[in-house]
Amino acid sequence: MSDTPPATPRPRAESTRGLNRVFKVILLVVVIGGVGSVFWFGNLMNAVAGVYSRKVEPMAFDSGVWKANIAIETHESVRLRMADDLVENHLSAGLHESRLYQLIGFPDPYAPTPGYDMVYFLGSTPNGPGSDGLWLAIKFNNRGEIEFFKVTDE
Repeated sequence: MSDTPPATPRPRAESTRGLNRVFKVILLVVVIGGVGSVFWFGNLMNAVAGVYSRKVEPMAFDSGVWKANIAIETHESVRLRMADDLVENHLSAGLHESRLYQLIGFPDPYAPTPGYDMVYFLGSTPNGPGSDGLWLAIKFNNRGEIEFFKVTDE
């Protein structure tokens, strides 16, 4: 037999055990908090997207209603809601400027848009704060007839 006593495990200091416990608690809080934040942020983004991804509710074009309602910076603007019907069924190349004025009134007092003779503000896109406005832009030929028009965010 050997004269050396058997090795006994060294006792751990109390502070080391306490640190391990604290470390585990912190790790657990970070993991749970991180997972919770991901779900919370995802739900927040879905809620925001739901509010701002609404489509524009279309409305039949009515000349009197159009002229009585200036465009406002929202996707619920009457003019924006009427724009599709106006463009598809009431405007066409060759329509004279005087008839356009009878139909939709005089253009909005905004700065001229390069490449167009007049613009009408329709409203904001339904994509939320900071999104671009939409405009009806019209170009006339030298006879005072519509050469082309389009709805644009430029």
